[in-house]
Amino acid sequence: MGGTKKKRDQTPSVVTLFQTPKDRQRPSSPRGHMDSGSEIKGDNGRANPHTPLTKGDLRQLLQEATNKIKAYTAAELDKHITSLRTDIEPLVARTHKTETHLAKITSRSRSTTKNFLTYMTKYSS
Repeated sequence: MGGTKKKRDQTPSVVTLFQTPKDRQRPSSPRGHMDSGSEIKGDNGRANPHTPLTKGDLRQLLQEATNKIKAYTAAELDKHITSLRTDIEPLVARTHKTETHLAKITSRSRSTTKNFLTYMTKYSS
């Protein structure tokens, strides 16, 4: 008769289920790009993004941030602050307008409910 092959079961064998991560090593695929043959760099530019930051790393990051802050002059900062105020003021005014509108609606709702309850108690008996 025809030799029909039985399809192999796709579930993993018992051996692969109980292997430790050390036993099943995957090929390494670098996340970053190769830096001219040197070590693989991660997302934040360090060799291994999973290692904790050292004091030296923290000092370097702090120094970079300080330099960026110092790069702005007082006039530039004032300009940015003025620009932000200009952007925020209409939002504050609109928020206040909305709050006033909601207060009016709530007040009307309360008086309508009160009138309705008065009507119901008066004419229901």
